[in-house]
Amino acid sequence: MDKQKTSRFAQPETPQVVLTEADITQPERQWGEDAQALMAEGASGTYRVRGVAGSGKTSLLVETAIARLKQGLPGSGLLIISPSKDTAIRVRRQLVEELRAEDPEGTSFVSDGAMVRSVHSLAFGLLHKAAARLRHEQSKNGEEATLGEVRLITGAEQDQVIRELLEGDADRGGEYWPEEYRPALKMLGFARQLRDFLLRAIERGLTPQRLQELGKTYQRPIWTAAGYFLDEYEKTQALAGPRNLSAPELLNAALAIFDQAEDDPKLHTLLIDDAQNLDPTSAELLQLLMPATQLVVIAGDEEQSVFRFRGANPDFLLKTAVDKDIDLGTSHRNPSVRVATVDGANSEMVFVADAIRRAHLLQDVPWKDIAVITRNDSQLRGLKRVLAAADIPMHLGGSAIVLSEYTIVTGILFGLQALYRELSDHEFERLMVGPIGGSDPVMLKRLLRRLRLCEIHLGGQRPAIKFLQDLVDPRRAEVAEEEAEIERTLNSREKQILERMRRVMAAAYKAHSNNGSLEDVLWALWDATGLSHRLLAESLRGGAAGAQADMDLDAMMALFDAAGEFVERRPNATIEAFVRHIMEQELATGVRERRAVERDAVTLVKAHSAVGRQWHSVIVCGVQEGIWPQMGATGSLFEQDKFIDLLDEGIDPSIPISQASEQLAEERRLFKLACHRATDQLLVTAVTEGADEDLQEPSRFLDELCKEYSIEEPAQVSTQVLGATETPLDNASPTGGQAWLRHMSVPSLIGELRSVLCSENSMISEATRQQAARQLARLAEAGIYGAHPDDWWATTEPSTNEPLEHGDVVWLSPSQVENLDGCPMCAVLGRLIEDEETPLQLTRGILVHAYAEAVSQGAPREEAAKLTVDAYADSLREPESMHASMIATFEKVLNAVNNWLDNEKPKAASELVAAEKSFEVLLPKPEDSDVQVGLRGRIDRVDRLLENQKLRIIDFKSSKTAVTVAEAQDNKQLECYQFALFQELQAEGTDPGTQNLWEETLDSARLVYPADATNANLPKERKQFAMAEAALEEFALKLQRLGEESLGPVLRASHGDHCKFSKIRDISPVGSGGSYACDQKIQNQDLSFLDRLLIQEESNAGTTD
Repeated sequence: MDKQKTSRFAQPETPQVVLTEADITQPERQWGEDAQALMAEGASGTYRVRGVAGSGKTSLLVETAIARLKQGLPGSGLLIISPSKDTAIRVRRQLVEELRAEDPEGTSFVSDGAMVRSVHSLAFGLLHKAAARLRHEQSKNGEEATLGEVRLITGAEQDQVIRELLEGDADRGGEYWPEEYRPALKMLGFARQLRDFLLRAIERGLTPQRLQELGKTYQRPIWTAAGYFLDEYEKTQALAGPRNLSAPELLNAALAIFDQAEDDPKLHTLLIDDAQNLDPTSAELLQLLMPATQLVVIAGDEEQSVFRFRGANPDFLLKTAVDKDIDLGTSHRNPSVRVATVDGANSEMVFVADAIRRAHLLQDVPWKDIAVITRNDSQLRGLKRVLAAADIPMHLGGSAIVLSEYTIVTGILFGLQALYRELSDHEFERLMVGPIGGSDPVMLKRLLRRLRLCEIHLGGQRPAIKFLQDLVDPRRAEVAEEEAEIERTLNSREKQILERMRRVMAAAYKAHSNNGSLEDVLWALWDATGLSHRLLAESLRGGAAGAQADMDLDAMMALFDAAGEFVERRPNATIEAFVRHIMEQELATGVRERRAVERDAVTLVKAHSAVGRQWHSVIVCGVQEGIWPQMGATGSLFEQDKFIDLLDEGIDPSIPISQASEQLAEERRLFKLACHRATDQLLVTAVTEGADEDLQEPSRFLDELCKEYSIEEPAQVSTQVLGATETPLDNASPTGGQAWLRHMSVPSLIGELRSVLCSENSMISEATRQQAARQLARLAEAGIYGAHPDDWWATTEPSTNEPLEHGDVVWLSPSQVENLDGCPMCAVLGRLIEDEETPLQLTRGILVHAYAEAVSQGAPREEAAKLTVDAYADSLREPESMHASMIATFEKVLNAVNNWLDNEKPKAASELVAAEKSFEVLLPKPEDSDVQVGLRGRIDRVDRLLENQKLRIIDFKSSKTAVTVAEAQDNKQLECYQFALFQELQAEGTDPGTQNLWEETLDSARLVYPADATNANLPKERKQFAMAEAALEEFALKLQRLGEESLGPVLRASHGDHCKFSKIRDISPVGSGGSYACDQKIQNQDLSFLDRLLIQEESNAGTTD
């Protein structure tokens, strides 16, 4: 078959955009007599509308609003209130669409203000109007204005301010905080609980002084401390320029200043949606507007009250006096319901992806009409990876994002930081690898290797990453010799990446050096990347890549919004302050909704964010006991539940009251709310216990759902490994029983066809194989990547049969010898995978060796220990709560080294011959080989026993567990040290081998484990006896063989204990990974790539143990 010449990586054509008229149709709804009364001309009074999820409460409010407008009432007097910004956006969109259906020309309905607002937007508007009135009155009377501009602070900004204040409290010793809470002041969880507690207090109008009084009255010191903190917080915010108010503070401020006669918005219609989710302060504000309003409708469903943890209370819905109650009855949603249990968390996500693609491809359900609902954020993260692999476009529901979690934003922030400080190597690599630098890990490695060669040719010593940083630094003048060498050495693609980064940084530096504002510099950096056009084109093309482009563009728009607001609040603030402001935000921050239409992508959303929404097909996944219901106490440190009960119900906090039943009831309401989002299809999934997994049990809510919909039991879905009796091609619908799960995507289809074609399973018929071959041929003719055998990695020829490039000598270190002897494939390929940071165990080992060397050579122990411990403390990246115990453990290791040194002197009466003794042994080149092998490294310590003048080799090990006695006898590193010392003595004229005197020259070689000490805190030792002359000769032959094996072109793989920790176990032919799953840090290694990686840098610089 002829394969079409279609490049997998070819740039798709820029799509053409054609504007078409939207298909707007007015939905037909049937309302009962009571509901129709709301739309009658001249309708007045106060109504309460209740109904289950899907009964049409929001739609009734929208139709009531349209009816009032059609009656000629002004739009400025009509207001629909929603508890949150997200729900207000959706109601506004529905209102606009139905108004356009009534009036396609858009000329009949006009309003001079928003007709749909969140309750906080309403409060802001009222406060702004009242503040303007007061300022005018004060100015008229010659008084100084007492109320300045007001700004609503985001949750992320407030969280950041609270954490900064808590850090200051901690640095001052905790002051007013109870002693038992002081260690937690710098912890993120403490700040989150404090913020939630303060929001609940502010919502109920408490002042700092009143909060302090409650703490003292009810003997709750933590409440008193929170009152002092609230006072400090309010004073800090008062000094921050514009009046920054949180949402509860905004409501209280509006209530305090509102004047019924002067500030009433003169409404004729007030429609309140989802009233069950309003907090008491919001309800109080709305009640001020109700008496003067002709028609008031309060709609909600107490069974959908799921925001008690945020202070919401359904009392406003249930207890407000009304003229008439309207019950909308049953739901208009009647989905088919499936419940399935899957045998593993990964399998569950694959099952979800399969169900989504089947709904889209087989049932023609648009992507945007499908949603996946989970209980928490951690479940969404895993789903995002699986859906992306299945080529499913997706977006996160809700309008709040954490900017610093987006790769594109992180790259831009690193670019800004490069203007005022030098980036670390890791930070600079992250800048280069990604959308800003335009590189990828493989290409960056190639570029760095090429630059290393350039530096060697120029006679310099700079690391390649530092050389690259110098080249892209716009403040540094070009050096002619460097440019000429780069022109000779780099290929066109590598030059392209270098020039792109230079152009981007030069544009940002030019704007910065011209005293441009933060927004000017940010725009110059962004514009120079050229990403806006590329992302726009990808977004218009749609699909999974288009959905990701959408999210990236949304993140960048939010970053520019944040920059604008930051400059507005702090005109003189630096770029550094802005970067720190964004990087330190831990909570999601809201973004402006600019979309006129919904994006065509699957919605991933948490259950709480699904309120007020509906989709054709909904998948509720991860319904596990312990996750759903999630029974952790909210605000447990501050006893928030008791605090709310005291304020709302007057219940003394000292009276023991269980909150478990109320929490369980709210969790049950939340689960039902999630399930009731589906109009046509509902799939609920959970994970059952797996043999190799922790115990996982489906939620109790699953049984309740099955009873509600008369489902006997959940369908059991299990994975079926290819090669079993059933053929995957015969499996059409994994809805229950045994099923081989796969995505209905092109890569999955090709993989299945290839597996059937190449399988050795005798149960697969020849006709089935031929059918798989025919389908692969059709796909290959269509130019689909992966269908043609030329694209199958496992069947392609090696790129070269030549050994890896090397210098005149192949130098080995003792650790490399040990690794090569275990598994050459792991030893060679594993070196190409660079850890993001130096592992802590390696750092600890280096410091222990350095300490032992310093003390052995006479350094003061106390001073050496202090310097070593300080260096270890600086290297810790674990949570601060773990630092004290880790440092104490490390100090114990150093004490064990001291004890060993002190114990050895009287016991062995030895003297130090050398510490950190370096060696370099060149083996003779065999006549039948072109490879000369050398061994070099360092011996930790060589002692001479005074009693018999024998030598003793010491090797300190940082491992926490000593090897066995038998393993020590076969330790390759000790054998390397014996061999090196033997060769050195021969070279000096002492020939211990000629008369078989080596065993009389060497006492032993020993492994010493300071981290694995005895009860007396003495390190455990493992001894290796002196090698015989024949063993030394055999070891030399082994070194020659290992050196030749390390060059390939074929690398031997062997199975052993090292496989558990191998970095390449997933691609090893003897590993247990089960599939070719190339780690992202290996980045498609092949022999030709190895040739380019293992260049002269390694052979010239060599490696030491």
